[in-house]
Amino acid sequence: MVITNLDIKVLSESDKAEFALWIYGVLKSTEKVTVSFEKKDGTIREMNCTLKDVPEYVSKTDTVRKKSESTISVYDIDSQDWRSFRIESVRSVGFAI
Repeated sequence: MVITNLDIKVLSESDKAEFALWIYGVLKSTEKVTVSFEKKDGTIREMNCTLKDVPEYVSKTDTVRKKSESTISVYDIDSQDWRSFRIESVRSVGFAI
């Protein structure tokens, strides 16, 4: 299943929260999710990621970061490391059902 042409920025706050819960659920239950999103510099990135059966996140610094409600941290399957993306920047989501 592929959902394209998403424009999360135009959604209400409650709809953004609902989308975040939905994509988080997909990531937790699916071995490979392809997410396309716009980076802060305006370029588009496509990432194969998951939250299913992944290694625990280990910080590379001693700095404790506050959890952001506007981003989702995921395990990047290709680079085998943790990455994050802004929920509002998501353009498409693809996964097998």
